[in-house]
Amino acid sequence: MAITTISVDTETAAKLDRLAKANKVAKKEYISYALNYFEKYGINPVKHESPAQEMQTLIKRVNQIVAFIRKQEQEVLHPLCEATTVTNAKIENALPDLLTVKRFEGFMDALDESMKWQEQKWDEREKRLEIMYERLSKLFEILEQFEQ
Repeated sequence: MAITTISVDTETAAKLDRLAKANKVAKKEYISYALNYFEKYGINPVKHESPAQEMQTLIKRVNQIVAFIRKQEQEVLHPLCEATTVTNAKIENALPDLLTVKRFEGFMDALDESMKWQEQKWDEREKRLEIMYERLSKLFEILEQFEQ
């Protein structure tokens, strides 16, 4: 890499010498690091940008973001949390009434017992009807004999 020379006034040369020594690097390395730093962070030393001004700009932007987050918290997050809490309470209140496997099995057992009972009643009625049919058949036979 080719090396070039630049000329600066004695005051600037003294500052460069002092800063390079403070950072324990050669003057050309310090200038290289400084230029890379300006380029990397988008700092324009010609505009005399003050770090305090930049900090104020950043603080203002951060405050805007914090205000936005707080507004979102009030308008979205809090109502959402309240709705979730209400929904959770409703679910907890409804859970005991929901059909569980144990309750379903109990229901099925009761239904089975009821069906057996109904079947017994139908069997009894069927037997009574058969007896009544037999008796009526005998009565008709007797009536037919009287008619002849």
